[in-house]
Order: sequence, then C-alpha cells, then structure tokens
Amino acid sequence: MCTNDQAELITLGSCKYNLKIFWTKRAGLFTMVLGALCSYKVQVLSLNTISFYGYVESFFTIEVKGEQDVVMVELSNLLSSIVEVPSI
Repeated sequence: MCTNDQAELITLGSCKYNLKIFWTKRAGLFTMVLGALCSYKVQVLSLNTISFYGYVESFFTIEVKGEQDVVMVELSNLLSSIVEVPSI
C-alpha cells in the first residue's frame, strides 16, 4: 500500500490519459481536484473512487484538449500540489 499522497498521469494514447490520485482523506480535496481538471478544459471520460481507512484512491480516464504537452505538465504540477499533505 502506498503511504505518500500522490498524483500520477499515464499516457493511453493521443490526448487520453489515466490519472491516478492517492491521498489522505481531507474535506474539500476532491472538489479541488475536479476544479483543477475543469480549469484546464480536461474532459473526464470515467471515474472510479475507493475510500478506505482514511485514504482515498481515484482513477480518472481523461481527454485533453488544446496544447497537450503544456497542459499535462501544468496540470500534473497543480494536482501534485493539491494532494500533498500540508505541513503542520
């Protein structure tokens, strides 16, 4: 089992990706992830989410519109910053 919060993008082909996000369950985080996807005009084709023992794992299949390379780098950085556990 993974112990660090993380976001991972896996290329499926032209403009399509699997996005796997694993994080410690925190209020509002899922909404922030969806907001990030919407801000980059990413279309969510499918979504599966599992919650267990205070953790959440979500699997998205997404399609990217626009300048794919730029969008994916920026989106990956944004998602990683969203799911990081905040310092106390």
